[in-house]
This record gives sequence, structure tokens and C-alpha cells, in this order.
Amino acid sequence: MNRFIEGAKVRIESLEGKTHEYILASREGETFQLDSLLVESRTIELTLQELQSVLSKGRLTFIHSSEDEDKKLAADLMSFPEEVRAESLRRYKYVTGLINRGVQYWSPNYIENLIPDIAVELQDPKPPSWLTIWRWHKQYVQANYSILGLYPANRKKGNRKSRLKKEVDECIQKAITYYQNELRPDAKDAYDRLEEYIVEANSIRHEDDKLVIPSYRSFLGRLEKVAPYEIAKSRRGKRKADIEYNSVKDGVVTERVMERVCVDHTKLDLFVIDSETLIPLGRPWLTLAVDEYSRSIVGAYISFRDPDFIVLIKLIRNILEDKQYIKEKYPFIENDWACYGCPEVFVL
Repeated sequence: MNRFIEGAKVRIESLEGKTHEYILASREGETFQLDSLLVESRTIELTLQELQSVLSKGRLTFIHSSEDEDKKLAADLMSFPEEVRAESLRRYKYVTGLINRGVQYWSPNYIENLIPDIAVELQDPKPPSWLTIWRWHKQYVQANYSILGLYPANRKKGNRKSRLKKEVDECIQKAITYYQNELRPDAKDAYDRLEEYIVEANSIRHEDDKLVIPSYRSFLGRLEKVAPYEIAKSRRGKRKADIEYNSVKDGVVTERVMERVCVDHTKLDLFVIDSETLIPLGRPWLTLAVDEYSRSIVGAYISFRDPDFIVLIKLIRNILEDKQYIKEKYPFIENDWACYGCPEVFVL
């Protein structure tokens, strides 16, 4: 399709040697509007003479649909009932028939007289009105000139939100993988790449089926969940990552229960409410003792005191005592808490 018509995709090389991909989105007279295929907000205008000049200098090439894209479109189309496929193709042939006839202005004066000719070619006894085709063309443009934009609205089915979220997650993971390469791009570069992935995915989607680009803050949140050591290893190599994060050898090996007991404190993420006055009493502290060998909780203490020696004394008392009284006091508890005894070493 080496013609400058609406919907044609081109790759243009700038004088600085950089390349970018565009789609011929609209035309007014001899001036074309070219929308970027990679960056949603990027648009340029070139005249037909300028396009022909760039083409003659070898800096413009037409982009044809790849076999993978064609197979995906065919698979998408075949996944719907026959009547839906037939209606989608009918709409596609009307819209592209008018484009191939050189329509530049989608108004009744320009397209009404051409509709009967296309209807004869398609053997369609009930051709659509010019306004209906105008709507189809608008959907076709919004879908980046893909037949996906012409699917009837009743094609929606299945767990769409879950599927879209999964596809956005896949794009985010690709952007994180890009961030973790040895060229060490910054987070903003990786986010720009995420935008490109999603814009590319949306280029063959119906308007009702677009993926939403996550915010930059959301992307940073996902990036922070990746282990810093793994990022450093991917970007700077294992040796430097080991030095930076001071990889340690195996810890102390225990051979029996109560050989080493670790103690730690945390403020609980809840408020205690007075059962009579309903006044919030505050957030309590939880102090736990964990046996390193069995990974069992051998003692616990909850109070409103900040961690101090009194809290530790109360905890040690709980570690030492038999806990059978708990089932007697709280009969709804099903299992026994059989952990108690005297630790050999406390690790605080």
C-alpha cells in the first residue's frame, strides 16, 4: 500500500538519524496529520509534497502489518459468532471503500453519493446512512485503524476487568525488565517504555477495550517491590551487588528446640476500644518470642507499655509457664499451645 491515504502507516527517519513511526490520521487538502504510533500525544503535519520528498530520499518507508498482527486479528475475529464477524467485515468494507476512493471530509456532501456504489459491490440490499458510516469511521480511527474498532458493542463477554488488569501487569513487568538491564536506564525512561507498550497494545483494540496507563507513582510502587539486590545484580553485576548489599553466609545453625529464642516488638495495626464507653484506648504493642529451630512462637505479651525491661520480664514468664490454662479460659480455641520451657540463649 505505497499510497498516502488515511490509515497508512509509515516509518520516518529524521535528519539526526532517529526513526519514528506514524499513521496518516487525517487529510485536509494537501496537508496530512500524522499521529505517532508510539507516543500518544505526538502529532506532526506534513504536506503531500513533503511526504513525497522524504520518500524519494529513502527516509520514509511504509509499514505493513506483520504476520503476527494479522494472525492475532484473525484469531480475535474468529472468537466471535459468525453474525458478529460478518457485521464487522461489512463495516470495514464500507469504511475502507470510502477511504480508497479518496474521501477526505466525512460529511454527507462527500460520501453520500459513494455509498450506493459500495453497496452494489458488497451486494448489500440495505446500505447504511452516511451518519452511521461516519460513526463507524470515528470508531475505526479511535482503534488506530484496526478492524477491532468495528466490532459490534455486544461482543463484550467474560471477565474483562481481570483480563485487562493481567495485560497491564504484563506491560509493567516488561518495563521493569527493561529497567533491570546493564544500560541502567532511570525509572522515568522505564515508565516511558511502559507507556509505549500500552499504546502499542491499544493500537489494535476497540475503544471500549483500551488498557489504562498506570500513573508514574503506581509504577514506582511496583518497582520498589522488586528486591534491591536483584536490581543491582541485573544493572551492575553480581560482584558489585554482593559488595553493596553485603551478602552474608549462613546464619547460626541450631540443633534443638529452645537453643536460641528471638524476641521482637511491633505496634499492632489496630485500636483497642473500651467495651463500655466505646472510647479508643490506643494501639497496643505485641512482643513475641520465636524458637529458631522449630520456628514456633514460644511466648507472647501484649500491653500498652513501650518495650522495656518490665515487658521482657512478663514475656519470659509466659515463655516458662505451661499454657494449658489458655484452653480452659478460652474453650473456643481448638488446638493446644504446647510450647514452653527455658531458652538457652535470648536474641534481642
